[in-house]
Amino acid sequence: MLNELVMIFIYNDSLTKLNLPNVQHIGDDFLSYNHSLTELELPNVQQIGGGFLVVNNSLTKLELPNVQRISDGFLFYNDSLTKLNLPNVQQIGDDFLSYNHSLTELELPNVQQIGYAFLSSNNSLTKLELPNVQRISDDFLSYNHSLTKLELPPKFDGLKNEILERAKETAEKDDREKN
Repeated sequence: MLNELVMIFIYNDSLTKLNLPNVQHIGDDFLSYNHSLTELELPNVQQIGGGFLVVNNSLTKLELPNVQRISDGFLFYNDSLTKLNLPNVQQIGDDFLSYNHSLTELELPNVQQIGYAFLSSNNSLTKLELPNVQRISDDFLSYNHSLTKLELPPKFDGLKNEILERAKETAEKDDREKN
């Protein structure tokens, strides 16, 4: 039984749908630069390596109900995914979902640790709930134009408004520099 995949299907523009029900671990660079992939189902994956689905601009459906740990570069530069639910994720590495301009809904009810540049440059995300997060890193939610509602545990109450303001300020600064 195949239960781990590493560096597979890189630069494959003919793959549109993939379901791998028996895989439990995904290694680095899995499915990176696959511009035609629209649907991916990995129902039993528990751990994902770095560079997962980097630059896949057609992905609209992703199912990872059992993943618990995600390494760096998860879904970096993906412009078609609008919703993502990761109910069992507890730990997230750096550059998680950065530059995903269509993402509007994200559910991470059990995440506890978040790495650097979490959700950086996501212009459509309006609401984020992280009720169990214990640790956040630098550049948390920077360059997010639309974020208006943020739910964090009580220990972050003093930072919540500052985080929302910084997300908007960095986005506005970026817009000024482009013009």
